[in-house]
Amino acid sequence: MTRVLKTGSVDSRVYAAEGIAERLLTTQALGAGEERFRTLADNIAQLAWAADKAGSVVWYNQGWYDYTGTTLEAVQGWGWQSVVHPDHVDRVVARISRCFETGERWEDTFPIRGAGGEYRWFLSRAFSIRDQAGHVVRWFGTNTDVTEQRAAEEALREADRHKTEFLAWLSHELRSPLGIIRVSLAVIESAGLESEPGRRAVSVINRQTAQMGRLVDDLLDVTRISKGKILLRRTTVTLNEAVRATAEDYRQVFTLEGIGFDLRISTEPLFAYVDQARIEQIVGNLLQNAMKFTARGGRVALSLRAGKNHHGIIEVRDDGAGLSEGLMARIFEPLVQDTRTVYRSRGGLGLGLSLVKGLVELHGGTVSASSEGPGGGAVFTVRLPLKRRRRRQR
Repeated sequence: MTRVLKTGSVDSRVYAAEGIAERLLTTQALGAGEERFRTLADNIAQLAWAADKAGSVVWYNQGWYDYTGTTLEAVQGWGWQSVVHPDHVDRVVARISRCFETGERWEDTFPIRGAGGEYRWFLSRAFSIRDQAGHVVRWFGTNTDVTEQRAAEEALREADRHKTEFLAWLSHELRSPLGIIRVSLAVIESAGLESEPGRRAVSVINRQTAQMGRLVDDLLDVTRISKGKILLRRTTVTLNEAVRATAEDYRQVFTLEGIGFDLRISTEPLFAYVDQARIEQIVGNLLQNAMKFTARGGRVALSLRAGKNHHGIIEVRDDGAGLSEGLMARIFEPLVQDTRTVYRSRGGLGLGLSLVKGLVELHGGTVSASSEGPGGGAVFTVRLPLKRRRRRQR
């Protein structure tokens, strides 16, 4: 049985819990019989141990044996090193040895192996018990499981890192079109609105403001999805129509980027009760993602077909940068960006795939990603429920 202390803060609640254990086992228990001591020790949340004045362990509580699956014969003295993670054991031994020599309190954090072979992180502390003359007569220590706390703190640090990276990237994405717009306005001011340079500048301004509008829309949509405030305007449409319309919108963009584009749509009408604008947004985001990570000369393919269990399958396949196993596991999370800067030059906030997932799930569908690894391209597959057509009555 693994004994785990559920707490929210390693720096406060864990220390408080260990303080209670220390008081129980060094005040009440000192004046009580051995049976009373063992009862108290075996029912605290921590793994506990006691050592002689030189630091050789002579006793463990039941929690230690339950977690480690060891016996006293195997881990008495300094045998506890066998369950400390090999990467940490030298450091731990060196630090605790110094404390045993000086009589100072000891504290450290390191992984301890459980009975099943897994390692969990423990906050470990030990203090000396002295006689009336102040001489160390023995040591008492505890190990408190802080695995969940460390994971939570790491998640917070990772979220903070993503937030910082996102704000920097957002600033870049907004600053670029604003700079282009500023230059275009200067062209209009000097050449005149009716001149050829002026008309080109107006066209540039329109494109850049549209790009900024898409960025803002993505931010708003992610917020609405997270709060459950997206309202789908469903009608019965053919997925064929929605996918084809989006494909034609992007065909010229792929041509300008020097990327081949293949389209294959089922000839069988695939009816679905969906928000057509959102389906087009899903397909558009997948195409943008494929274009972003496909180099000039590469190819992207979009297809629609009928699948099993009365589902329509939309698939976007590219032969671009591919996905590592670690990235693939997080690819649909908000703000996740690929770090390969050669492909990031086409921009984006790392929200497109998160929006795809949210919108697909609102329609009762699923989305998945697969890849042969870095450099092996990627495939994104959307499955949407189709509308069952009623059979005509004779």
